[in-house]
Amino acid sequence: MRKIILEIIDSYEKRIKSVSEIIEGTHDLMENFREQRKVMLEELRSNLAHSEFLRKKDFDRIMSMIRLQHKEREAEVKSMLGNFIEGHKRMAEELRAQFNSDNQKRQNTDQERLNRFHLSFEQIKKEQEKKETEVRKILERFQNEQKKIYRNDR
Repeated sequence: MRKIILEIIDSYEKRIKSVSEIIEGTHDLMENFREQRKVMLEELRSNLAHSEFLRKKDFDRIMSMIRLQHKEREAEVKSMLGNFIEGHKRMAEELRAQFNSDNQKRQNTDQERLNRFHLSFEQIKKEQEKKETEVRKILERFQNEQKKIYRNDR
């Protein structure tokens, strides 16, 4: 039974590592997008500077507002993802600590320990689902903003 519980905890820690790698990939993708956007904006700025309907300084003012919103949202997403990963790491540590504590106190039966472990796991799972929902919402908002910017840039 000890082996099964440790395998569950190890599996959970591997999942955290996997999610961390996905987040790092997302950061790289966002950086690539930022560079592409920078090139497109410079081309658009140059093209608009040659037309009469929009002055260069108007374009710069509008784009600075958009960039500011984008940076704020990006910082919010990075912070939320960091908190998400840290929360999962803490949960895994708590599971391991609780298991080790229970294992040292051999006074409880295996069933009682398993029930407490199951309750803790369910609580952690609920927290995880809540955080996943929060991160998903922020990422969806961020993605929608990126789509709007992309459409407006073209």
